[in-house]
Amino acid sequence: YSNIPTTMEEFANQRISHGDEIPRRFQGTNTSEAAFMDAAAEHGFELIWTVFGSAIPGGAVSHEAFEYFSGHILEGIQAAGPIDGVLLHLHGAMVTDDLDDGEGHLLEAIRRLVGPAMPIVTTLDLHANMTPRIIRNCNALTGYDTYPHVDMYERAREAANILVRIATSQVDAQRKRLGFFPTERAVQHLPDYRGWQEGYEVKDKKTDAVLFGKRVVTGRDGKTHTVRMDASGNGLEEIVRDDT
Repeated sequence: YSNIPTTMEEFANQRISHGDEIPRRFQGTNTSEAAFMDAAAEHGFELIWTVFGSAIPGGAVSHEAFEYFSGHILEGIQAAGPIDGVLLHLHGAMVTDDLDDGEGHLLEAIRRLVGPAMPIVTTLDLHANMTPRIIRNCNALTGYDTYPHVDMYERAREAANILVRIATSQVDAQRKRLGFFPTERAVQHLPDYRGWQEGYEVKDKKTDAVLFGKRVVTGRDGKTHTVRMDASGNGLEEIVRDDT
């Protein structure tokens, strides 16, 4: 609830990078960008970089800054020619001078540009606001599990792997409403629950097995928990995060 606006100057203070400057800046780091690079090397796809910017959390993002970054992303996609998918690193809680859902509007503009058949996958911060506009314009998304945020690389690698599997018709991404909850601690067991409320999952088209997902559950104690599901060896690893 800061009253200090997040202007272009704030982004410039953290350094804005464009195009091929981005991989040079982030190679070998614990970042989403490094994860995208490593996934590209593993799967043999080419990354076309657009723009990277970040700012210390503050007040609303200025109209100028939002137009600058969204414009560079959209222009970069358009200039790239034929592509197989869109892979993004977003925060998910951006409010601007005139928009209450910055990422949702950006994703909507990307979806209009690339069409309904193009897979779009993004990473999101743990504190993202899961709006209907974000959900309906993504094929899949991954969110940080840790606070402090130390799993950016893992979640971005996961997002890239999902995008490849969607693009190569290995999986079917089923979009459902998902709730994210801030977390201070993780519990290591799945509590008794009354049933799934809502969620998000990616399934293997051949086996119908859930490969990735997050679901919201209500425990017998009446509390709500977010359960993250990953393919892990013989089954799903379920990590429960309490919302209290």
